[in-house]
Amino acid sequence: MKKTNLKYPALSIAMAVASALATPAVAQQGANAADDLALEEIVVTARKREESLQDVPLTVTAVTATQIAELGIKDSRDLALFTPGFSNVTSFGRNSSERPTIRGQSNILGAANAAYFVDGVYLTGSASNTETANLERIEVIKGPQAALFGRATFAGAINYVTRKPSEELTGQVTGTVGQFDQKDVTAFLSGPIIDGKLNFYISGTHTEIGGFYNNPLDSRDDLGAEQTDAVTGKLRWRPAEGIDITALVTYAEDKDAPPALGLQGREYNNCQLNDPVLRPRSRGYYCGVVQPIEKLSIGALTDQMPNPGTRRDRVRGALTASFTTSSGYELVSTTGYSEENYEVQIDVSYGGYDFGQLTPVPVATAFTAQWTTPGAFQRINGEERRDLSQEVRLSSPVDRKLRWTVGAYYFAAADDFVRDDKIYRTGALIVPNGASSLTYRDIKNTATFGSLEYDINDQWTVTAEARQAEEKIEQQSFAFPTNGVERVPGRIFNGTFTSYTPRFTLRYKPNDDLSLFANYAQGTKPGGFNG
Repeated sequence: MKKTNLKYPALSIAMAVASALATPAVAQQGANAADDLALEEIVVTARKREESLQDVPLTVTAVTATQIAELGIKDSRDLALFTPGFSNVTSFGRNSSERPTIRGQSNILGAANAAYFVDGVYLTGSASNTETANLERIEVIKGPQAALFGRATFAGAINYVTRKPSEELTGQVTGTVGQFDQKDVTAFLSGPIIDGKLNFYISGTHTEIGGFYNNPLDSRDDLGAEQTDAVTGKLRWRPAEGIDITALVTYAEDKDAPPALGLQGREYNNCQLNDPVLRPRSRGYYCGVVQPIEKLSIGALTDQMPNPGTRRDRVRGALTASFTTSSGYELVSTTGYSEENYEVQIDVSYGGYDFGQLTPVPVATAFTAQWTTPGAFQRINGEERRDLSQEVRLSSPVDRKLRWTVGAYYFAAADDFVRDDKIYRTGALIVPNGASSLTYRDIKNTATFGSLEYDINDQWTVTAEARQAEEKIEQQSFAFPTNGVERVPGRIFNGTFTSYTPRFTLRYKPNDDLSLFANYAQGTKPGGFNG
């Protein structure tokens, strides 16, 4: 067993001429605004407080609600298409292997190098079904953000900021129809319940697109199809001067067809093949240029798995309460909770094998069986995630020469993962080769953080930020019985990972239209076990 925990420093120097010009692809409001020689001010919360984008000494791409609608951004993959230095690929469908990448800092295994947040609350699991119709803006913050955002922000953070309930009754319904059976409908309604005291916001979204690929064997033409239904409710309560309480609840459900995947034979790309006699342990590596094939070799049966593809549902809630004194001191409490369940059923060979109707050999036990079938590769995975987070921070008035913030953070998550991968070799009575296991993982993260900012004069500002964190992880796997033989439960892994992640910034602002800054930061990503 080996524990891993990565940390690295980064130094960056940046210049922002104007908030709307820093990222012209998404931050400029269009030709009309340019013709009027006026740019709308963009407000962001990249440093856990509302600031003009022009005044933030960080590299931030801000996408407003108007731009989200105009560009047709429905999920994190669409966002990546319009954001310089940010990419996001979901290799095996929307709900697994999502790897957001900022500034090219990608990885294959382990936790992702960048993390998603909703109103500053850490978002576990996949973000590809997060509803964008109810967003006020999206902030892609580049560079290590561990000092203020915490775990899993090794390369940066993506913060989804939801709409605030409006003071006047307003609503909207929009629809889109496109190729490949695209059908999108979004609607929202917002307004006051008690004038000046209690306001509401509710929205619903249905997005659907047919598959881009087909399997001619079993007549499936929906490979890669996706469907999401989501509803969001939000209440804002201001019972007294200086008190602002917001509650958010979101429910989302996905129904996706299997992704367009298949197995390509080794003879197309490997230097050497395994042989049961001559080379029983040889490894097949790519040899030279990978040779493509036009079609995958598939069998002749029909896929009748109970629910092929992906099914996922998620409930997420957040409660934010801020208390501001007459002198400008602010105390903010943010509580987040999320629960997610998903199941994946895929015939990965795309041979159309009927796994539900095969007859098991009698010697096999309940969970894993032997079958009489041609070669196939079946995958049935399930996962249940639950997490709870709590953050409290106290900030000084923002109109002073010396400004500070101190805070504490707690995060707890439980992840139960069932893995059932089976490879069925061609033969008369053959034994499935693969993995059947149940893994439990518990995570607890505690941290304290703070920032100190000082205006040397009207042009120069220096900032120091830091976070001290401790993360405890416990993990155990249980292998299910195979061929009638019970397997011993796996070893329990325990690990404690501590980190200190500072960030130092020097900003020079010679005039209202120009801001120069340099910063040094250290980032960290969650540790884990590779054995």
